[in-house]
Amino acid sequence: SMTIPFVGESRDVVFNTENRHDMLETKFGFLFRYIISVDEFNHPASALIPETLKKIEITDAYKIDKDAFQYCTKVERIILNDGVENIGNFAFSGCSGLVEFKVPDTVTEIGIYAFSACSSLENITIPDSVTSIGEYAFSNCTALKEVCIPVNVQIFSLASLTAVAPL
Repeated sequence: SMTIPFVGESRDVVFNTENRHDMLETKFGFLFRYIISVDEFNHPASALIPETLKKIEITDAYKIDKDAFQYCTKVERIILNDGVENIGNFAFSGCSGLVEFKVPDTVTEIGIYAFSACSSLENITIPDSVTSIGEYAFSNCTALKEVCIPVNVQIFSLASLTAVAPL
């Protein structure tokens, strides 16, 4: 298990798509300083994260940036602090080992594909504070048993639940 205050190089790093170095600084894998593969667009696709690391706790973040934990396939549990307001696009996409996740009560927005392909995710708790859930946010979460969409959600697409187990 690992406890860290925030994801990336700095709590306040700004994600900048024009600067590949900034992209690396916002990812969890930045801690290990080693990217082992890139996708067809030359973006980092996975980081060398110890296979024995199963639980990560974040204690002082206010956002989880785009792609922050993408493809952390062995991590089973990620705990976010209250105070996180935004879960970015693809933030946990491809975290195929993730079993359960509690969205903090301070989150208002869940980005597109945020939890897509979290194929072991069985339970997710979405608080009433969430007002926006991006498209395909839970697509290909084939083990997901239940999703309760809060009444406060103003932006939501049924495509967010594409290829989810029958609910």
